[in-house]
Amino acid sequence: MVMHKIVNTHEALALYERMLQENFKPDSISFLGVLSACISADMVAKGREYFNSISEHGITPTFDHYACMVTLIGRSSGVDKAMDLIKCITHEPYYLIWSTLLSICAKKDDIKNAELTAGHLFKLDLHNAGPYILLSNLYATCGRWKKVGDVQSLMNKNNAKKFAAYSLVEVESEVHKFISEDSTHPAVKNIYNELNILISILQRIGKPNGAGNRREN
Repeated sequence: MVMHKIVNTHEALALYERMLQENFKPDSISFLGVLSACISADMVAKGREYFNSISEHGITPTFDHYACMVTLIGRSSGVDKAMDLIKCITHEPYYLIWSTLLSICAKKDDIKNAELTAGHLFKLDLHNAGPYILLSNLYATCGRWKKVGDVQSLMNKNNAKKFAAYSLVEVESEVHKFISEDSTHPAVKNIYNELNILISILQRIGKPNGAGNRREN
């Protein structure tokens, strides 16, 4: 429920606090909601407070929780602070963690840490083009053209591919996979019909301007 409220940061956090007051036990998804809300509002101290309380509710922080904190701390306190958090992870950091950190390095033009982070990603998966592209773009932004060529050569050498983005949704114990620009799902017509209905509703109540692009099935 909290995840549905993150459009309004303060409403999401107020809902979470009300849940606690009414003795509802938060779960892993609840904490993803409040941490995402803290990211939206740049509330670092509050985010740390919620993150530290996860274990108090008998929940082991997941890599998704750590990724939220890496984003929150990296944006506000710097890449080095985010690195310190990653070092605290008891298990080998998942691909998502390093990928999140690399994105932050790129936004901050932090070449040194970007190279270090990309190295971890290459060890985990040489064939995903994402880190190569982010690193190459960072070098280009900073005018390091030789490095751009080196990364592109390495990408070709390792036969790195850009994978289509996808989402997983569980409905009545059945997991559905939705791939970007893919229309092969057996219920695609019904899905697009429902999507267009939602878009129409959003248009009527004046929600984001970009919501008016209808999908055709």
